[in-house]
Formats: sequence, C-alpha cells, structure tokens
Amino acid sequence: MTREIHDIPPSPRAVLWRAVLWHWWPVAFCGFILGVYGGLWTLMWVLAMGGKQADDLLIEVRREVVTGTVTRIEGGPDNEGSRPMRLSYVYTTESGDQRSGRGFLDLPGVGIGDPIPIEYSATQPHVSRPEGGRIAMVPPLDQVFFWLLLAPGMTCIATWLLAVLRLRRLMIHGDVAVAEVMTIDEIRYVLPTTLRVVYSFRDHSATQRMASHWVRGRSDLGMRLTSNPKQIAVIHSRDGRGASRLVMATDFRVQPIPQPDHPGRPHPDLTPPPR
Repeated sequence: MTREIHDIPPSPRAVLWRAVLWHWWPVAFCGFILGVYGGLWTLMWVLAMGGKQADDLLIEVRREVVTGTVTRIEGGPDNEGSRPMRLSYVYTTESGDQRSGRGFLDLPGVGIGDPIPIEYSATQPHVSRPEGGRIAMVPPLDQVFFWLLLAPGMTCIATWLLAVLRLRRLMIHGDVAVAEVMTIDEIRYVLPTTLRVVYSFRDHSATQRMASHWVRGRSDLGMRLTSNPKQIAVIHSRDGRGASRLVMATDFRVQPIPQPDHPGRPHPDLTPPPR
C-alpha cells in the first residue's frame, strides 16, 4: 500500500482523460440517446414546417387562377385563436374541365356555396389549392420533440461534462490518503460491469469520512478491486465538500525526471544535500 501511495505523483498531477470520462457515464449515455434522437426529430419537423409540399411547389412554378365554389368547411377558429380552415371546393379549368380539390386557408366568414379564388398547376390541372393557402399543413411537433427529448438530452450532457471537469480538478489538486475498503458490490442490470465501492478514510484534519462511487469493472481500478484489497489510495478535497475518489498510479501521466543541463554534471534538483 505504501508503494501505491508513493507511485501517485504530487500535485499538480497530469490526469489521463480515460480515468475521468467514465465518471457519471449513465448520465452521458442518457444525454447522448435523448440528444441524438431528439435532435433528429426536431430538425426533421423544423424542415417539414419550413418547407413546402411538392404539389405546392408545382403550382408556384406555373399556375392559373379561376373562381371556385366552396362545398365543405372543416376546422376554423377555436377558443385559442385562429387556425386555417380545410376547404373542399369545385372549380372549372381554363379548358372547361370540372375539378374538385381540398386545401387549407385562413379565411374567416366564408361559407358553403361562396365563391373563392382557386389556383391550380397549368401543367397538371388536378393539383390545386385556395389562392394564398396550402395543400397540406404540418403539425407543429418540433417544440414537442425539442422540450421532451433534445433539451433534457443537452442538460444531461452538460451535467456530465461539469462532473467530469470537477473530478479532473479534484484528481489534479486533491490530497492523497489511504482508504479502507468496506464493501464492493456488483451493480445488477448494468452493462458494462460496474462495481459500487464503499470506503472510509481520514482527511487532512484526521476526520473520519465515508464515501462511495461507481467503478467500471474492466478499468485498472476495477481490476484492482476484484482482488479484494483492504486498502487503496484515495484523493480528497481540502475544502470540506466531501468530494473524494479512489485512484491508482495508472490514472496519471508519468512525469519526466529532470535531466542535468550538462553531461556529467548532476542536476541541482538531484544533488544530495550536504551532511
């Protein structure tokens, strides 16, 4: 145990990212799933709402305008405000053919049998809509997917990043102590294999503290814990907030040993003190 403590470099330490990126990984996993799927669905509905249907574009390329007659009205204004009505109508093309169609238009006061202007495609006369309206309407589901999936996903990712940076700061500047391992339990229904370690240690003020955290089973620390050690190194904070973490020397980058400035002359930091 003494050798393991001495193998941990002094503060400030060079922490390897692989030692901290698995911290709070379930939160990162949830954030990734919600963020990816929520982002895709939100983007899809934003593009669908902002774009126009193929038939609407066909009419705008080359159109003819005639007067049609309303045969049916669906929807319209409600208690929360105005919404487009779905109008069914008949019209006669410039060539004398009688056609029927349906489209959405915000036109309060229109009734069955009233005349309305109809625009149709000059190349395909059966494609039509009320003038200024739309053939189809896309429901505003982008806000639903944003607030239910994307926003929680981004919150999880931000929380995970803050936790990783906080742990890395602790491992860089924290104090090293010896922890007594109390229990090691494998967490069920969690993949990859994850252990929950409960330990106690005395901080810099000799106060007995107890803590626990998850450890990935296939990590260096997880492999070390499977041998049921009685003691293991722990890094804790001095600010009294209770943050601590079990560590190993492999969690840190090896610091280079200073070399002498001139061959054959010992480096000042390596010169033994006079007796």
